[in-house]
Amino acid sequence: MLSDTRPRPDAPPAPAAPGEIISGKYRVGECIGYGGMGIVCAATHLELERPLAIKFVRPEFAQSGDFVARFLNEARAAAALRSEHVAQVLDCGRLPSGTPYIVLERLEGADLESIVGRQGPLQVEMAVDLALQLCEALAEAHAAHIVHRDIKPQNLFVIEGPGGTPTLKVLDFGVSKRLTAEDPSVTHTSQGVGSPHYMSPEQMTAPADVDTRTDIWSVGAVLFELLAARPPFTGETLPEICAKVVTQPAPFIRSFRPNVPPRLEAVVQRCLEKHREQRFADVGELAEALAPFATPAGITSIGIVLRTLGRDVGRRSMAAVVIVEDDVPSQSRRPNQIPGVRRSRLPLMLAIALLGGATVFGGLQLLGGSVELRHLSASDGAELDAAIGQGLTDAGQGTTTAAAYSSTGQDPAGTRSPTETSPNGTGPSAASSAPAAAVDAVTAKKRSRDAGAPSSSTTTRPKPGPRDVEHSAGDPRDIDPPGIGDVPVPLQPPDMDLPPATE
Repeated sequence: MLSDTRPRPDAPPAPAAPGEIISGKYRVGECIGYGGMGIVCAATHLELERPLAIKFVRPEFAQSGDFVARFLNEARAAAALRSEHVAQVLDCGRLPSGTPYIVLERLEGADLESIVGRQGPLQVEMAVDLALQLCEALAEAHAAHIVHRDIKPQNLFVIEGPGGTPTLKVLDFGVSKRLTAEDPSVTHTSQGVGSPHYMSPEQMTAPADVDTRTDIWSVGAVLFELLAARPPFTGETLPEICAKVVTQPAPFIRSFRPNVPPRLEAVVQRCLEKHREQRFADVGELAEALAPFATPAGITSIGIVLRTLGRDVGRRSMAAVVIVEDDVPSQSRRPNQIPGVRRSRLPLMLAIALLGGATVFGGLQLLGGSVELRHLSASDGAELDAAIGQGLTDAGQGTTTAAAYSSTGQDPAGTRSPTETSPNGTGPSAASSAPAAAVDAVTAKKRSRDAGAPSSSTTTRPKPGPRDVEHSAGDPRDIDPPGIGDVPVPLQPPDMDLPPATE
């Protein structure tokens, strides 16, 4: 049942000696663990040769009716549960001396107290997944009206599951309580049970008046320790710890481990609320609140928890969690700034990108403003192809086609290359001048046809520019302003004859 199968020399003597056979089928082995109420020994089933564990009541408590009743209560409670996250109870009985025992499945692994003490705080995903497996076990127990009341790292055992995945097992239902009138608790009204570091305030002040929300407190305390490597409340003495649990607010995990997500910290804080009405109503709500930090295996656990509680898995409603953020000093915060919320810079970046794009586009338009792109119709393209083909044929270069553009200059852009020369090296070759001549001919023909064609409402004509309007020589529009070209800039204003003043 425990991780270390080596004998424990510091353990108290067990009621059955190693090698002794009890009930005719179990051979007792060495002691492998002990607690405040029981002793655990290795054992083997003689017929099945199956390794098992047997838990005995400690000899000094074997004659106490309360301890024996609590011990048998553990057996009944654990045997009523079928979850894979609860250690299986296989049998129970009594020795000839009357000492009761419980036969349990043998577990190979380590408890969470040992794991955290050896490795330190766990990764967030690992801690959350283990907490969700704990919720699986508690969901079945709570559905059966059983409150564990002693959830702590020592009672949470981790084994290697299928595929090497860590699997949690809940142990020790010895102080569990049934929330039914016909099954009274073995705990007296004034008797506190459990471990103070993980006990809820009401479990300390009124142990008989607890419900399933006391286990939610314990889950929060365990999750706190898995993330911070220390329990939420500590002290030098037991009364000091109990006083802190009852009166002081729970500390923040990020005070000990700053990289814990704030929302996860808020989930733990809600589990550790002093008043149980302010905690999660059940482990289903707690599991849903842990969903954002779970792995796919943890999400599967959430579905099992909800189905166990009779909830619709397809329509989950996330439990509300208030995130406590460090407030920004008022003198450094703008009046319309929300604490903990930063303004997005995306709109500003988009505006800058659009402004830059518009600037580049405008510059390109200014640089290419002297070129007029004229798209040719299908008939113009055919004529151009024929003209170019005829020109190239005459030059002995074959036939080709080209898209034609006309410009306000004499040489269309891209139609002639200064490096192309005739075979004799004296000027442009026929192959290079033929397409240019064809383009000029087709463009001139199109302009003459457009000039004689009747105007149509569907024809879009370009608006003439200032230099396209016919004007006489010496028109002011042809004279450069002063300071531009060869016109000198007068240093003094010219003499002007003013008209005589009128009375």
